[in-house]
Amino acid sequence: YDYDRNQGDRLAADLAKLSRRHGVRNFYISCDVLSPSYAVRLAQEITGRGLKIRWSSDLKIEKCFSAEDCALLHRAGLRSAGFRVESGSDRILVLMRKGGEREGMTRVIAACIEQNFDQDGIIWPEALAPYDFHLVCLAPEDAETAQVADAFYKELKARGVDVLYDDRLDLSPGVKFKDAD
Repeated sequence: YDYDRNQGDRLAADLAKLSRRHGVRNFYISCDVLSPSYAVRLAQEITGRGLKIRWSSDLKIEKCFSAEDCALLHRAGLRSAGFRVESGSDRILVLMRKGGEREGMTRVIAACIEQNFDQDGIIWPEALAPYDFHLVCLAPEDAETAQVADAFYKELKARGVDVLYDDRLDLSPGVKFKDAD
């Protein structure tokens, strides 16, 4: 799309076509950033066509956004807008502090550990757990056991499960279970 030349009508028509053809109602409009004037023209086209969709995009921060424009964007289905600030100034970038700080993350993890532990160690909540599944092969020296465990591991990985696989040799099941805890 040439967002500078397009008045929003072509994109609104394509969104309508996709919605009808595929039953899609949620869209992410991907471009560098949409200008506020383009977003408002698009919203006018969407509401004018009676489209019942939801969309999100990155928008430029400009003073021209009015309360009426924001209400129109919402009526047109805008549900998420990312605003990006760019600067060539190191001072501005330092002030913005992009991303999370290590100190803050350390405090979150420490608080989680304080609330989720037992005599054997940390009990990670699912949202913070380093793995989704811990697979322990109890007898990897036995070819049949190793083959079954390996096949299960591959199946879990194929399904997108993040697996910690313990197939260490010469350790008793008790040692492996203790390490798993």
